[in-house]
Amino acid sequence: MQWWGYSKEHGWVVLDRSISANRPGVKGDLLFFRCRDSTTYLAKRATWEVPAYTFAKNYLRGLSPEDSAREAAELEAFESRWPEFELEIGRQQEEAAARAEAARLEAEQRQRQRELEEHREDAIAKHRGYLQRLGLPNGGIAEAAPTKSRRAVKCAACGKTIDRALGVQCVTCVGLVCGSCGACGCGSKPKPT
Repeated sequence: MQWWGYSKEHGWVVLDRSISANRPGVKGDLLFFRCRDSTTYLAKRATWEVPAYTFAKNYLRGLSPEDSAREAAELEAFESRWPEFELEIGRQQEEAAARAEAARLEAEQRQRQRELEEHREDAIAKHRGYLQRLGLPNGGIAEAAPTKSRRAVKCAACGKTIDRALGVQCVTCVGLVCGSCGACGCGSKPKPT
């Protein structure tokens, strides 16, 4: 079911009630179709009232006979194109959904990257503390070379699995740094005399 109306800003518009966002009782913006340029747009539900939007029959009644006849002919031409408009609405909705999904995935990726960087910084700080507790010099850390190995590496100090995705490697022993406790291979080697 469609609601056909006239908007002072958009001209002839259609509100397709088969679209879930446009159903009665649903909160949120309404999705309108602007006939003059075959474009969908969102409008606040609260703005869907006179004078911003007028039901087609009421709009035509308020015009002079000449204007009413001209506008009625234009409306009839738009109504005859409804199947075409309906397809265009669907296409534009699919494009909008694809853009929204791409934006969501990109935001998730950025969030994962931020979390990984925070975890990485935390592991580096724990590594400094670990070396200090052992009284060992801190030779620094390096970016661990990527590996295709799926073998789980357990931390010798705390027994937890070392997260290879952190990519933190001790420069001194060339061992991966544990993100949980900051240990590396330095603790398992005897101190130089």
